[in-house]
Amino acid sequence: MRMHPVVILFFVAFFQYIWGATGMLLSVPIVAALKATLHKVPPAYRNPILVFLEGDQSAPAKWKRWRETLRQEMSPPLD
Repeated sequence: MRMHPVVILFFVAFFQYIWGATGMLLSVPIVAALKATLHKVPPAYRNPILVFLEGDQSAPAKWKRWRETLRQEMSPPLD
């Protein structure tokens, strides 16, 4: 799962402010879980979040390609 290092540091600092050392430890798993659930969010909201988390303008297109390959791998063969 790709995330920009500055975004990770931001969330570590943010959760440290909220929960202290425990927040620092839990910050990356919380943000990773948030990113993993983005398939439930409409594209109009999902795409800016992906650009923010990954720091890459092409993140929505990469995510869409990854999602399509995942669907193809999970679908049963048509034999």
